[in-house]
Amino acid sequence: MRPRSHRRPRKAAGSTLIEILVSIVILSFGLLGMAGLQATALRNNREARLQASAVRLATDLAERMRGNPAVALRRSPGSNPYLQSHARAAPAGTTADCVAATCATPDQVAAWDIGEWLQRVFAPESGLPDARVTVCFDDRPYDGDGLPVWRCSGTGDILQIKLGWRRASTDRSRTGGTAFDRVDDADSRPSVSVPVTTEAAP
Repeated sequence: MRPRSHRRPRKAAGSTLIEILVSIVILSFGLLGMAGLQATALRNNREARLQASAVRLATDLAERMRGNPAVALRRSPGSNPYLQSHARAAPAGTTADCVAATCATPDQVAAWDIGEWLQRVFAPESGLPDARVTVCFDDRPYDGDGLPVWRCSGTGDILQIKLGWRRASTDRSRTGGTAFDRVDDADSRPSVSVPVTTEAAP
Protein backbone atom coordinates (compact mmCIF):
# COMPACT_ATOMS: atom_id res chain seq x y z
CA MET A 1 0.00 0.00 0.00
CA ARG A 2 1.12 3.45 -0.81
CA PRO A 3 1.67 5.69 2.09
CA ARG A 4 -0.88 8.47 2.36
CA SER A 5 0.42 11.82 1.33
CA HIS A 6 -0.44 14.56 3.75
CA ARG A 7 -1.20 17.69 1.79
CA ARG A 8 -0.83 20.95 3.56
CA PRO A 9 -3.90 23.17 3.38
CA ARG A 10 -3.45 26.13 1.10
CA LYS A 11 -3.15 29.41 2.85
CA ALA A 12 -6.08 31.78 2.30
CA ALA A 13 -5.06 34.33 -0.28
CA GLY A 14 -5.23 38.00 0.79
CA SER A 15 -7.06 40.79 -1.05
CA THR A 16 -5.54 41.58 -4.36
CA LEU A 17 -4.69 45.08 -5.52
CA ILE A 18 -7.58 45.03 -8.02
CA GLU A 19 -10.11 44.22 -5.29
CA ILE A 20 -8.81 47.09 -3.17
CA LEU A 21 -9.05 49.52 -6.10
CA VAL A 22 -12.62 48.42 -6.86
CA SER A 23 -13.58 48.96 -3.21
CA ILE A 24 -12.06 52.45 -3.27
CA VAL A 25 -13.98 53.34 -6.44
CA ILE A 26 -17.29 52.14 -4.97
CA LEU A 27 -16.64 54.05 -1.75
CA SER A 28 -15.80 57.18 -3.75
CA PHE A 29 -19.09 57.02 -5.65
CA GLY A 30 -20.94 56.69 -2.36
CA LEU A 31 -19.17 59.70 -0.86
CA LEU A 32 -19.85 61.77 -3.99
CA GLY A 33 -23.52 60.87 -3.80
CA MET A 34 -23.66 61.91 -0.13
CA ALA A 35 -21.94 65.22 -0.96
CA GLY A 36 -24.48 65.88 -3.74
CA LEU A 37 -27.39 65.16 -1.40
CA GLN A 38 -25.92 67.49 1.21
CA ALA A 39 -25.52 70.31 -1.33
CA THR A 40 -29.11 69.84 -2.55
CA ALA A 41 -30.42 69.83 1.02
CA LEU A 42 -28.56 73.06 1.82
CA ARG A 43 -29.87 74.75 -1.34
CA ASN A 44 -33.46 73.68 -0.66
CA ASN A 45 -33.19 74.80 2.94
CA ARG A 46 -31.98 78.23 1.83
CA GLU A 47 -34.84 78.61 -0.66
CA ALA A 48 -37.38 77.58 1.98
CA ARG A 49 -35.91 80.10 4.43
CA LEU A 50 -36.13 82.91 1.87
CA GLN A 51 -39.72 81.97 0.98
CA ALA A 52 -40.75 82.02 4.65
CA SER A 53 -38.96 85.34 5.17
CA ALA A 54 -40.75 86.88 2.16
CA VAL A 55 -44.14 85.75 3.43
CA ARG A 56 -43.40 87.26 6.86
CA LEU A 57 -42.31 90.54 5.28
CA ALA A 58 -45.39 90.76 3.06
CA THR A 59 -47.69 89.93 5.97
CA ASP A 60 -46.01 92.59 8.11
CA LEU A 61 -46.53 95.28 5.48
CA ALA A 62 -50.13 94.18 4.98
CA GLU A 63 -50.82 94.67 8.70
CA ARG A 64 -49.21 98.11 8.63
CA MET A 65 -51.37 99.12 5.67
CA ARG A 66 -54.54 97.82 7.34
CA GLY A 67 -53.62 99.91 10.37
CA ASN A 68 -53.31 103.06 8.26
CA PRO A 69 -56.26 102.98 5.80
CA ALA A 70 -56.39 106.77 5.49
CA VAL A 71 -53.22 106.59 3.38
CA ALA A 72 -53.30 103.02 2.08
CA LEU A 73 -56.53 103.59 0.15
CA ARG A 74 -55.20 106.55 -1.82
CA ARG A 75 -54.84 105.76 -5.52
CA SER A 76 -52.05 108.19 -6.37
CA PRO A 77 -48.44 107.05 -5.74
CA GLY A 78 -47.61 110.70 -5.07
CA SER A 79 -49.84 110.73 -1.99
CA ASN A 80 -49.57 107.05 -1.02
CA PRO A 81 -46.01 105.97 -0.18
CA TYR A 82 -47.15 102.38 0.28
CA LEU A 83 -47.58 102.05 -3.50
CA GLN A 84 -44.38 100.78 -5.10
CA SER A 85 -43.63 100.02 -8.74
CA HIS A 86 -40.67 97.76 -9.44
CA ALA A 87 -38.71 98.91 -6.38
CA ARG A 88 -35.18 97.47 -6.45
CA ALA A 89 -33.55 99.30 -3.52
CA ALA A 90 -34.45 100.85 -0.20
CA PRO A 91 -34.91 104.63 -0.04
CA ALA A 92 -32.02 106.71 1.25
CA GLY A 93 -34.05 107.93 4.24
CA THR A 94 -37.51 108.66 5.57
CA THR A 95 -39.14 111.93 6.55
CA ALA A 96 -39.77 110.85 10.13
CA ASP A 97 -38.57 108.22 12.55
CA CYS A 98 -41.57 106.85 14.39
CA VAL A 99 -39.35 105.00 16.87
CA ALA A 100 -37.20 107.92 17.91
CA ALA A 101 -40.11 110.37 17.92
CA THR A 102 -43.89 110.39 17.65
CA CYS A 103 -45.33 110.45 14.14
CA ALA A 104 -48.14 113.00 14.25
CA THR A 105 -49.92 112.26 10.97
CA PRO A 106 -50.95 109.16 8.97
CA ASP A 107 -48.66 110.35 6.15
CA GLN A 108 -45.65 110.32 8.46
CA VAL A 109 -46.59 106.85 9.67
CA ALA A 110 -46.90 105.59 6.09
CA ALA A 111 -43.55 107.08 5.07
CA TRP A 112 -41.89 105.48 8.09
CA ASP A 113 -43.66 102.13 7.51
CA ILE A 114 -42.59 101.70 3.91
CA GLY A 115 -39.09 103.08 4.40
CA GLU A 116 -38.28 100.85 7.36
CA TRP A 117 -39.90 97.85 5.65
CA LEU A 118 -37.94 98.31 2.42
CA GLN A 119 -34.73 98.58 4.45
CA ARG A 120 -35.42 95.09 5.77
CA VAL A 121 -36.35 93.68 2.35
CA PHE A 122 -33.11 94.92 0.77
CA ALA A 123 -30.80 94.40 3.77
CA PRO A 124 -27.51 92.93 2.44
CA GLU A 125 -27.21 90.24 5.10
CA SER A 126 -30.75 89.36 6.16
CA GLY A 127 -32.93 90.53 3.26
CA LEU A 128 -33.96 88.96 -0.03
CA PRO A 129 -31.17 88.70 -2.64
CA ASP A 130 -31.62 90.95 -5.68
CA ALA A 131 -35.21 91.61 -4.61
CA ARG A 132 -38.05 93.32 -6.47
CA VAL A 133 -41.11 94.88 -4.83
CA THR A 134 -44.43 95.96 -6.31
CA VAL A 135 -47.39 97.18 -4.25
CA CYS A 136 -50.46 98.21 -6.23
CA PHE A 137 -54.21 98.04 -6.67
CA ASP A 138 -54.81 94.93 -8.73
CA ASP A 139 -57.94 92.85 -9.30
CA ARG A 140 -56.17 90.59 -11.82
CA PRO A 141 -52.99 89.42 -10.04
CA TYR A 142 -52.89 86.09 -11.93
CA ASP A 143 -52.81 85.19 -15.61
CA GLY A 144 -55.00 82.70 -17.45
CA ASP A 145 -52.86 79.80 -16.16
CA GLY A 146 -53.29 80.89 -12.55
CA LEU A 147 -49.71 82.12 -12.23
CA PRO A 148 -48.86 85.45 -10.53
CA VAL A 149 -47.79 88.36 -12.73
CA TRP A 150 -45.88 91.58 -12.02
CA ARG A 151 -48.15 93.90 -13.97
CA CYS A 152 -50.95 95.66 -12.12
CA SER A 153 -54.42 96.44 -13.41
CA GLY A 154 -54.70 99.53 -11.19
CA THR A 155 -58.36 98.70 -10.63
CA GLY A 156 -60.35 97.15 -7.82
CA ASP A 157 -60.23 97.75 -4.08
CA ILE A 158 -57.66 95.07 -3.23
CA LEU A 159 -53.99 95.93 -2.85
CA GLN A 160 -51.42 93.33 -3.82
CA ILE A 161 -47.95 93.02 -2.27
CA LYS A 162 -45.72 91.27 -4.81
CA LEU A 163 -42.22 90.10 -3.93
CA GLY A 164 -39.56 88.38 -6.00
CA TRP A 165 -35.87 87.64 -5.62
CA ARG A 166 -33.02 85.74 -7.26
CA ARG A 167 -33.77 82.04 -6.88
CA ALA A 168 -32.01 78.85 -7.85
CA SER A 169 -33.52 77.55 -11.09
CA THR A 170 -35.41 74.27 -11.03
CA ASP A 171 -33.76 73.46 -14.40
CA ARG A 172 -30.68 71.52 -13.24
CA SER A 173 -29.16 71.65 -16.73
CA ARG A 174 -28.48 75.38 -16.26
CA THR A 175 -25.09 76.22 -14.79
CA GLY A 176 -23.03 79.26 -13.88
CA GLY A 177 -24.81 82.60 -14.16
CA THR A 178 -27.84 80.99 -15.81
CA ALA A 179 -28.47 78.70 -12.84
CA PHE A 180 -30.64 81.37 -11.21
CA ASP A 181 -34.06 82.81 -12.02
CA ARG A 182 -33.83 86.60 -11.78
CA VAL A 183 -36.57 89.16 -11.24
CA ASP A 184 -35.70 90.99 -14.46
CA ASP A 185 -35.96 87.92 -16.70
CA ALA A 186 -38.60 88.21 -19.43
CA ASP A 187 -40.57 85.33 -17.89
CA SER A 188 -40.07 86.46 -14.28
CA ARG A 189 -42.99 86.13 -11.89
CA PRO A 190 -43.52 87.17 -8.26
CA SER A 191 -42.59 84.45 -5.80
CA VAL A 192 -44.98 85.85 -3.18
CA SER A 193 -48.25 87.72 -3.82
CA VAL A 194 -50.28 88.75 -0.78
CA PRO A 195 -53.69 90.48 -1.10
CA VAL A 196 -54.55 93.29 1.29
CA THR A 197 -58.15 94.31 1.94
CA THR A 198 -58.33 97.66 3.67
CA GLU A 199 -61.46 99.38 4.89
CA ALA A 200 -61.69 103.12 5.28
CA ALA A 201 -61.68 104.35 8.84
CA PRO A 202 -65.15 105.45 10.08
